[in-house]
Amino acid sequence: MVAPLFSFIDYPSYSSYDIQMGKTKLKQEAVYLVPEKHELLLELAKKTRISRSELLREAVDDLLKKHGVLKVARRKL
Repeated sequence: MVAPLFSFIDYPSYSSYDIQMGKTKLKQEAVYLVPEKHELLLELAKKTRISRSELLREAVDDLLKKHGVLKVARRKL
């Protein structure tokens, strides 16, 4: 039997990392994007002068609000 190409996705045991930004503790998460969306993200970051990380955090906030999971907006880092 051949192992699935991305079998690690099925298991919650993958590594994550913590980082401290001021008083805020952050968790690192890997994201895979199709090349077209990656390029659009790069262009948006350059145009707005907002880091890709901050744009992705904002997108996650919007998604969590949309699904009713996040009630209070987080403060910007």
